[in-house]
Formats: sequence, C-alpha cells, structure tokens
Amino acid sequence: MSKLITFDANKIIKEIAKQKNIFYATAKNKRKANRSKYDLEKKIKIARKNLSKDRFNQYIKEIYDIE
Repeated sequence: MSKLITFDANKIIKEIAKQKNIFYATAKNKRKANRSKYDLEKKIKIARKNLSKDRFNQYIKEIYDIE
C-alpha cells in the first residue's frame, strides 16, 4: 500500500517568498545578531510615531541617561 504525501502549497510559497525577500531577510539577520539592540530600535521607532516631539525627546533622554 502506498502512502500519500500531502503538502500545503501556500505554506511552501510563503517560505520561498520570505527567503527571497531582502527586507525580511535583513531584519531577521539583524535580530539574530543583536536582539536587544533590535528590540530597542523597534521601540524607539514606535515611540517616534506615537509621541509628540517634546515627549519623544524626553523618552530618548530617559533611555540613554548618561550621568
């Protein structure tokens, strides 16, 4: 009796697209290389969009508090 091999074509196509997408690949490699820095940059990017300029500058000073 032969076994049927089933596969999900959509899943395979998505995986190929991820591998060939330069933006996805570079983001993935940056995150692997330095996870904490990548996460911090992502938080800063989100804060820049959500906060006013004064509040954002205060947020940056709090993060990079050098005394």
